[in-house]
Amino acid sequence: MAVQLKHLPHMVGYYFTEVGTLNLVVHLWAYESLDDRERRRAAMAADPAWQSYLVKIRPLMDLQETRIMKCAPFFLDRLKKMLATA
Repeated sequence: MAVQLKHLPHMVGYYFTEVGTLNLVVHLWAYESLDDRERRRAAMAADPAWQSYLVKIRPLMDLQETRIMKCAPFFLDRLKKMLATA
């Protein structure tokens, strides 16, 4: 988590299933733009601490999905306030 937060400071949520699919983890990250996401994730990918973590975690993963989503208009102001305090 520390290496992720170093490069991706806007974690919106981190959840795990209590009912339903076992061992499912969903985490949400906010970015200013797709360019911001690309730049931050590239910096994280180059970080030796992240590379070391990947070696440990990959054998434990069955499936990973990435979705890029847009904020609902009614939630945008709230999200901006959340990011301003992060």
